[in-house]
Amino acid sequence: MRHILFSLMIPVFFSTTVWGADRFVPDQFATIAEAIAASNDGDRVLVSQGTYEEFVDFSGKAIEVIGVDGPDLTILEGASSFLSVAKIDALAGNSRLEGFTLQNGFGVSCGDPLTICGGGVVILQSSAVIENCIFVGNTSSNGGGLHAEESALILTGCTFMSNFANQGAGVSIDGGSCEISQCDFIGNTAYAWGGGLFADNEAELTIADCNFTANSSESGGGFMMSGAIGTMSNCLIDGNQAIDEGGGGLFEQFANFSVSGLQVIQNTASDGGGLGITHFSTVDLVDSEISLNSADNDGGGIYSFENFSTYRRLRIVGNSADQRGGGMMLRFFGDPLVENCLILGNQANVTGGGIGCSEDVSPQILHCTLDRNITLGLGGGIRADNLCFPTLVNCIIWRNRAQQETGVSTGPQSSFDLIHVLMQGADPDDPLVFQQDAELNDFGFPGECSAAIDEGTGDYPGLPDTDIDGVSRPQGLRRDLGAHEVSGFGHCFVRGDCNGNQAVDIADALLVLGYLFNGVEVTGCVEACDFQDDGFVTVTDAIQTISLLFSGGSPPTQPYPFPGPDVNLLNSQINECWVLP
Repeated sequence: MRHILFSLMIPVFFSTTVWGADRFVPDQFATIAEAIAASNDGDRVLVSQGTYEEFVDFSGKAIEVIGVDGPDLTILEGASSFLSVAKIDALAGNSRLEGFTLQNGFGVSCGDPLTICGGGVVILQSSAVIENCIFVGNTSSNGGGLHAEESALILTGCTFMSNFANQGAGVSIDGGSCEISQCDFIGNTAYAWGGGLFADNEAELTIADCNFTANSSESGGGFMMSGAIGTMSNCLIDGNQAIDEGGGGLFEQFANFSVSGLQVIQNTASDGGGLGITHFSTVDLVDSEISLNSADNDGGGIYSFENFSTYRRLRIVGNSADQRGGGMMLRFFGDPLVENCLILGNQANVTGGGIGCSEDVSPQILHCTLDRNITLGLGGGIRADNLCFPTLVNCIIWRNRAQQETGVSTGPQSSFDLIHVLMQGADPDDPLVFQQDAELNDFGFPGECSAAIDEGTGDYPGLPDTDIDGVSRPQGLRRDLGAHEVSGFGHCFVRGDCNGNQAVDIADALLVLGYLFNGVEVTGCVEACDFQDDGFVTVTDAIQTISLLFSGGSPPTQPYPFPGPDVNLLNSQINECWVLP
């Protein structure tokens, strides 16, 4: 009997679980405020379509307020309250706001010192999720659309449009943590900092799959991270504007971010039309496009000031600066790393069409291609002045234009360390620099006969294992120069053309004999002298050349009669064609 009684008690024990209640507006409660007043932690307030002119105060409760018909039909109107549209301040538990348009809010007092915060929503020391909401036409000092202070916030699928604030016109994050995904920041205006988004006070952010479009501010048109830390990935930064620094966005004051997959296009600022990275910030910027941005002063694409950031696998294309550094401006105290970058078609009016370096900067520039950049002054590819000492390793500097010094330009108290560099205007006495056709296409990619192929060194410390597209290095016998690693071995030639004049004639046979018996230097590629492609240059090669010319003898093996790469590496001496050691 005891066993039977115990088994009957089991379902009674588990049936005591209590779930939150649902409260319906307007079917059950006339206003959202009334429904919240009747709610307890864990309850849901389900709001049907309509326009609600009231202050939605969560009153310290961890509840969910949901517009069940979505933001297009469910409007929270803040114009009549002269407060924030909504306030979330539950010190314990999780709160949620979902499915509303929040408009015309003005904010409430918060912070130390006191200021007006969160025109649309203010979140104070709470854990909250804001999902599928539209914030439009809200105004505040901090966070026109939304302000979160020392909170744990998740923002997903929201739109912040045409909001206004002193800082963070779309969103302002003061400390705490914030995850932002699939959000749009459009046409917000900040009087001071962060048109779309502003974060400070060591806030921890994770930002992914967001769009920052047509926002504006004094600094950080699209966004501004001041002393914040976190990650940012797969975002579009388009058409934003800053009066001062960072048209697309600004990292400053010890910000620490890992950033990848950005498209930073058509932004404008005084310095750093695309991005500004300043004042001891540490940013690892990778796998991104920085293009068509402009600066009234320095750094059309990127303005890097006083930091030790890394710039890897970037396409910096078609940017412009009225002063210095059309693609990048590296300035004032720091040793940034620029690696596997394509710096193409940028323009600066004064100096440094591709890159400008100034004031005690010693960047390492590894495996970069500086192609078709332009300046009206000095240094079409790169300019260094005022205690700047750039090191370039395995780079291509090609087809750049300038009034003077088209490739590299050295200013006062500055110098370059060039290690395995293919460069226009190369010093013939420099053993690690040479000038031959890089054979780049319109996108800076080398052709199969590029002189950049297999001319790199692998001995410099810290060289990348892959190229700009993730292709493993090397693909040939040695690393290629520039941002791209290509298959093949480069150094095209016509077999039998020992003197490198693109034709097989009697002079080639005579040069083979002079090479063998008189120590005459081969002016072309030694592999071309090997007529029979057996891995050796012998008298037979000279004899077969003469036979071809005068007796109708057999032609040599490929490549012939047009230039091409060596097709048979079994007996190849292609390493004898290398220009650099």
